[in-house]
Amino acid sequence: MCLMVWMNKITLNSQRIVQRNMWGKIKTIELNEIKSIKFNRFSLYLKISNGEKVIKCHDHLVGIEEIINMLNEKTNITRNQMGYIE
Repeated sequence: MCLMVWMNKITLNSQRIVQRNMWGKIKTIELNEIKSIKFNRFSLYLKISNGEKVIKCHDHLVGIEEIINMLNEKTNITRNQMGYIE
């Protein structure tokens, strides 16, 4: 799955999530290394962290629901634990 918002590209597969910004900088987090997923209701960013790196996905990203559902499946972190409540 490949999703784009504002100058970022998010790629999510069964093993990792990859973010590439408009300058070509790449951040990669393996799904089995994810330690926290938090949604901020004020900034509308979903922050995915492994303790060292943070990948941010904005709520207006087309496909955010698919990202949340896949992260829920792979990490067993629920929507409520993420703080993402419709």
